[in-house]
Amino acid sequence: MSHRILSRSNILLSSAAVAVAALALAAAAQTDSKGSIENLDKGRRENSARFEKLVQGKQPPAGAEDTAAADAYARWFIHQMTIPSVQTKRTTGSGSALHDLAREFDRQVRENVKGFFPANQAFVKIFTTRVIAAFRDVFGLTFNSNRVAVVNTALLLPIYAKSGDSDFATYLEELLKDEKQHPVVKLYAVKGLREYFSKIQPWKKSFDPADKRLVAQLKIDSSRLETVLKFIERKDKMDDDALRFIRREAIHTLALAGAPAMKTHKDGKVEVAAALTLLRALAGGKDGLSPAPSLTERAEAAIGVCKFKTKELDDYQPEAGIYLVGQFLLDFAAEYRKDYGSFVGKKEDRKIPKLPWKSYAERLETALKELKSNTPLDRKVADKLNTLLAGSKDILAPMSKHGPVEEPRGLRAVVKTLAPESGALFRGNKDLKINLGAGAEGE
Repeated sequence: MSHRILSRSNILLSSAAVAVAALALAAAAQTDSKGSIENLDKGRRENSARFEKLVQGKQPPAGAEDTAAADAYARWFIHQMTIPSVQTKRTTGSGSALHDLAREFDRQVRENVKGFFPANQAFVKIFTTRVIAAFRDVFGLTFNSNRVAVVNTALLLPIYAKSGDSDFATYLEELLKDEKQHPVVKLYAVKGLREYFSKIQPWKKSFDPADKRLVAQLKIDSSRLETVLKFIERKDKMDDDALRFIRREAIHTLALAGAPAMKTHKDGKVEVAAALTLLRALAGGKDGLSPAPSLTERAEAAIGVCKFKTKELDDYQPEAGIYLVGQFLLDFAAEYRKDYGSFVGKKEDRKIPKLPWKSYAERLETALKELKSNTPLDRKVADKLNTLLAGSKDILAPMSKHGPVEEPRGLRAVVKTLAPESGALFRGNKDLKINLGAGAEGE
């Protein structure tokens, strides 16, 4: 799959089922199968009873035979993706052997690996190690001659991320940093990290700096956050549409952390300032991301800004973010109004909406409620924030039903009053600031 094909296939990349079906057509290009179906099946059958007992915590791992069982199952799920006969096999259920395999992998992770059995955690660590090794085998293949194997294996990354295993999160970070990995692999690696980002905790002033557990977790969370920040800010040779598509998924992941930064200090120093990157996705202009963010990237960024845990990191100043969210809502309404006429009216004349407006409207409504609960009530902007929320309902409520949206004159007037005097994002830090000019000009 070239970057050109990638940029024209947003639907392909956003749907595992479609990706499996479409890419299987190119199965003849596969050159480097990792084993045979006969050997993989033999290994699975010989280790089936042992594996089930270990993964369900019915017996603790004790030696090499248990590691062999973990390895057999890891290769069964992952190495099959490289076998042409599996790639092209059709089934009566989902229609694809690869899809059936991914579904069974998902079931195994959700029901057994995820941690429902406290007694199985020692074996899960072993299994994770073997799963990572199997992923490395496939992602070490030459992409152009093994694209089916690599793409369909990448689809498994978010599935195993449901295990919550910290070693697997570290591996996903490694994939994002690896310049040799294809963008499709990185796309699903950054999606997999979502399982971990919702648990990220910025450093509270009430935390004890002598608590080694908290300090260690801060280091881990900071590394994950910074890895995704750098991935969003990276320069890449792929075409702009492909970059925007993948960057949007990374912004979505970043937003889940709810962390404007990981830690602030009395001297104004800020550790891992995620707020700057998310606001650059909203602001546009000279301070914006390059290429200019798409409307959906800005939507993900706006949702992320609303999720900031401002009460937990009170050195973060939310005024600039609230203003830019307001600016985005105006742009969002304008684009919806332009598109509205194409998907209403006579059935035979209707077109598919340019964007999933209903879904984004609902997500934005929820995020704005979070913004209110996340913002300290003693802020001078609190009253204006309430006005912004009231004004946003005039556009988001009808949009969530594909109804008409009037010119938002009231909201426009409110947004003008929200402009802060400065784009500084953190108290005591003059360097971390955002340009409060016009919104982004992306697609």
